[in-house]
This record gives sequence, structure tokens and C-alpha cells, in this order.
Amino acid sequence: MGLLTRLELVDEVSKNLGGRDDNTTRIIRHLDLAQERMARRHKFKEFEKADSVTVTPTGTLATDKFYTGFSSLALRKVHSLVRRVGSERPVKLVQPPHRQWRQLIGVPEYSSTGDPTHYIEWADQIEWWRVPDRAFVLFRNYTLWPLALTTDAQKSDFDQKDNALIALSTHTMFHSLGQREDAREYFGIYRALLDEAIKDETTEPDSSRVPRRTSEQQGQLGQFWLDPFQREAP
Repeated sequence: MGLLTRLELVDEVSKNLGGRDDNTTRIIRHLDLAQERMARRHKFKEFEKADSVTVTPTGTLATDKFYTGFSSLALRKVHSLVRRVGSERPVKLVQPPHRQWRQLIGVPEYSSTGDPTHYIEWADQIEWWRVPDRAFVLFRNYTLWPLALTTDAQKSDFDQKDNALIALSTHTMFHSLGQREDAREYFGIYRALLDEAIKDETTEPDSSRVPRRTSEQQGQLGQFWLDPFQREAP
């Protein structure tokens, strides 16, 4: 989350524009557009989510065929869904291409019931195949869009990136006012700040490049077959 509230962000952009206080509504609009632009430029980690929910069928096929648990979120993309029932082995659900979905499952009204093995994403809802007939835990990995700034006390969903958001909003405001030179100056500031944020995020100091069939824990035999990085006896 950012450090500055919407009111403070608007004030900073306004000061960059020379202290004009007649453009508050437009500044807010440009802040929201800047958030969207920054999100498209790079998928920052603060928008990556991983959680689990319980899906409980109602017994009505037309209802159970769809999962609407994402409808209250600013969903950008579902990355993976894993189904698990009790102590049974988890099953990663498969998403086929949209163009093949109806060819594979046929008419929705004739869908069979059972444990889901496939799904398709339609806007903010999921369609199952098969239609679930028993409750299961759904492990979700997905990304979100940043929320629009709707109140003065609200802060941006971007972590520690208020300066880039201010610079980009100032750039687009100057550009809209026909002040091209000032717009170019602030775009340069924005680009440098965002590149710095991307570089900082993509640095992984604790990562280790471990070749397949090897392990960092050399010398520890034990149950080597349970080690996903070592499938052969040392």
C-alpha cells in the first residue's frame, strides 16, 4: 500500500502544476488512469494473491456450474486453481483454450456432475466441468487490478510507488493542458522511478539456481525420493 492518501496525492500533483486547485476531479481521474497504466507496465507482486476457499454445491446444476467467488474482486487474471477434498491428493484444474471449451463439453444443460477437472474463465466467474457434486477446498492463485481511488483517505494499492504515480499523473495532466515540455520532463521522472521499482522487485537475493536431480542439501540421504529437486539416489 502507498504512504500518501488520495487527498495528499492530489495535493502533490496540484503543486507540480503550479498550485492550481480547479482541477481536483481531473487529477483524481488521471491518478486512476496512471494506476492502470503502471499495472499494465509490470505485474507487481502486491497484486499477486494466493488463498483458499471452500466451494459447497447447492444441488442445483445451473447454480453449481458457475463459481462467482471472484466477482467482488478487481480480478485481472486467474493463474491456477487446485481442488482438494479432505486428505485426498490435490488436483490442479486444467483450463483449455476458450475456442475449444464448447466443443469439448457440449451444451451446458447436459453437463455431467462429479469432481471438477477443467474450468474456463468468463469475465469474473468460473465455469466448471464437471459440475461439482461435493464440497471441496479451492486453492487460488490470481492477480488483481489496483482499486480506483474513491475517497480522500484511501491510499493506492501500489507498495511504495507514490512518487511514480505522482510523476505519471503530472505528466498526463501537463500533456492534456498542451504543456508538452513540462509533460516530457515529468515522463522522464516517472520512467526512471518505475524502472527503479521494477529493478528492485526483480532482484532475488535468496534465489538459488539448483540443477534438476540435485539438491542444495548435499550429504543428506534420507528419503531422497520425497525431494522434488532430487529424483535419483545420490
